[in-house]
Amino acid sequence: MISLTLDRPAMPDRAEHHDQRRSRGPGQFAQPLPAALRWAGMLPREVAPCVLLRQFPRIANGLARSWTDPLASAKLLDDLVTDRRGHRQGFPPAIQHELLRLQDFLENRFPGVMRRA
Repeated sequence: MISLTLDRPAMPDRAEHHDQRRSRGPGQFAQPLPAALRWAGMLPREVAPCVLLRQFPRIANGLARSWTDPLASAKLLDDLVTDRRGHRQGFPPAIQHELLRLQDFLENRFPGVMRRA
C-alpha cells in the first residue's frame, strides 16, 4: 500500500466556480477525489497510477469509480488506450505506461476480462 499526497489548488471564488460548472472546464474534477486517492493507495506500489492522478485526475476519478466492476474498468481502460477515432494525440508515455500496467493488473486478477471489454 502506498500513500499519495498531492498539492491541492486553491478553491475559486463563487463566481468563478459558477462559471466553471456551466462550461466544460475542469471545475471540481481538476483534482483527484478522496475515493481516487484511496483506490490508488490500495493498489500495489508498482501499479498505482501516481502520474495519472496528478496530470489527469478526472480520468483517475473515473477509474476509481468503476474499479469495483471489472468489466466496466476493462472497458474504460480499453477506451483510454485504444484510438478508435484515428489521428488522436494520445497520452504522454508515462500515462500510457500506467494505463497499460492497470490493464495487466486487472487481467491478472480477472483472466479474460480484457477480451470481454
